[in-house]
Amino acid sequence: GGFFGITASAAGLCPIGAMSYAVSKAAAVQFGHWLSVTYGRRGIGVCLLCPQRTRTDMTKGFTDDRGRWLGRMIDPNVAASCCMDALREGRIYAFPHPEVETYVKRKAMDPDRWLLGMRRLNERVTFTDVDSESAQFLHRSKL
Repeated sequence: GGFFGITASAAGLCPIGAMSYAVSKAAAVQFGHWLSVTYGRRGIGVCLLCPQRTRTDMTKGFTDDRGRWLGRMIDPNVAASCCMDALREGRIYAFPHPEVETYVKRKAMDPDRWLLGMRRLNERVTFTDVDSESAQFLHRSKL
């Protein structure tokens, strides 16, 4: 037995923000699912930690209006405790920000409506139509 703790971020489930971040975190979610499916019967536990705003070097600039959409700022020890609780309880997801669990449930119940809501959220919190990385990808793809 053993455990994998994967910081998948809320962005792995709700693709808001930079393309590379959202897509890499979505891959982390799928990796965690794969680990659980493949090795769960062998006693390997998996926790997908899906926080929003956590006090780290990466979030230093996300204050006031710029970061408010990411939820309340939490300390890393709160996220870690949530992950440990999920592992103890045999749950794959750890949601230190409960609203992320609500987003995931809405996504499962009505994906088309959920996408409309994510589009509205993205329009409210993103400062440009697409970030420069996404714009370059779209240009190269001729979309």
